Amino acid sequence: TFYARYTSIVAESLTMSTDNLLYLNSDSQGYSFSCDAGTTYTVSWLDNDTSSELSQLMSDNSVTGSMVDIRASIISADSTHTVCTRDDGGSYTFIANTTGTYYVIVEPYNTGSTGYFAVSVN
Repeated sequence: TFYARYTSIVAESLTMSTDNLLYLNSDSQGYSFSCDAGTTYTVSWLDNDTSSELSQLMSDNSVTGSMVDIRASIISADSTHTVCTRDDGGSYTFIANTTGTYYVIVEPYNTGSTGYFAVSVN
């Protein structure tokens, strides 16, 4: 299945309601966040496609380095389906269908690319 390729990823917890400035240094990285069934969530990400916003966030945090273009997928708590996959900076709003841990899987748009990006969950 789609999810079998991610079984070796150890998901790092995301801090809710803040921009999590992160560094992609491998082919794929996972991040987790908790959801309650019936609640609306918005997952947003900044990458090279949204460079001015990401550049400002990096500057605000005194971080220098390159930005990376990412593909982000939101995986449901039961791991049976992908809630969304996007390859551009932006956001996706959804209503959680089950209570539990959801995942954001981040991969470089161009294989082997590394750099900074940001993810937030509200």
